Amino acid sequence: MVAGGIFQSRWRNGRPNWLWRHYHYMAWSYVGLLAGGCNEACVRIESLKHLTDATGGILPVIGSFVIVVASAALIFAKQNGILSRFSRPA
Repeated sequence: MVAGGIFQSRWRNGRPNWLWRHYHYMAWSYVGLLAGGCNEACVRIESLKHLTDATGGILPVIGSFVIVVASAALIFAKQNGILSRFSRPA
């Protein structure tokens, strides 16, 4: 995802919507880190590990799902404001 975001900005000439694609690649790469962090926390932190075992291993799935859904809401809600700060006037 990060490589895709870098590609979008590095070779942007002649590519329509490069800024939008760059924004989404970079934002979703961060969401992946957060979801992975949730999974690791459920495996490595003792209290969460016990809770994960007690729920049949579903806790990291639920946590990652909540992170992805909340992040999607933020990414799409904020995209116009963020992109307008970086786009050139026509």
